[in-house]
Amino acid sequence: MRMLAMTAAAVLLAAPATAQDGLTEDRVRSFIAEATDEAQQMVQGGDWAGIQSWYEQRLSDTAQIAARATVLTRDGPTMTVSITMDAEDLNRFGGMLGATPPGAQNPIQDFSLEAEVRSVTELPDGGASAVIVFDESGVLSMPMVAEGAADPAGETDRVVFQTSSTCNVRLASEGGDSILIEMVACDSISTMG
Repeated sequence: MRMLAMTAAAVLLAAPATAQDGLTEDRVRSFIAEATDEAQQMVQGGDWAGIQSWYEQRLSDTAQIAARATVLTRDGPTMTVSITMDAEDLNRFGGMLGATPPGAQNPIQDFSLEAEVRSVTELPDGGASAVIVFDESGVLSMPMVAEGAADPAGETDRVVFQTSSTCNVRLASEGGDSILIEMVACDSISTMG
């Protein structure tokens, strides 16, 4: 037991020297602030292909993503959804978003995104983990479908949404200024209506 404690202490004492070559709290906070600004601009501009490109450049090839979301609606159902995917799945899903026809109206207006980095832990391998709260809101314009009809009637229904997500994010340094996302686990609550 004493040997295990001494080994753990040696690893912890060595961590600061290793972490100096990797991600620091300042670099992580800067990365999150920059990513938040970029995401807000892309969503406001309806640049879904840009969002897909952002993910492709910043996700590790072995990234793992897990999310649990609860959606509460004023006049309709409440649902909870759990999603797990890897980087390849997310890139495929992003390809569907990027397939929005040119000139199509952006379905999200008045979008706002804020991020609060609650904590950052520098890890012995040079990476870092962070707990981040993302708050987003806006207006979603959805095609209205007449009851029993298969196609939208050409009108849109405007739905105000607000989402708060608490995410645990694992980041890795790829040398230089490059930071890759390795793991993401989020719990989200959305209100719509």
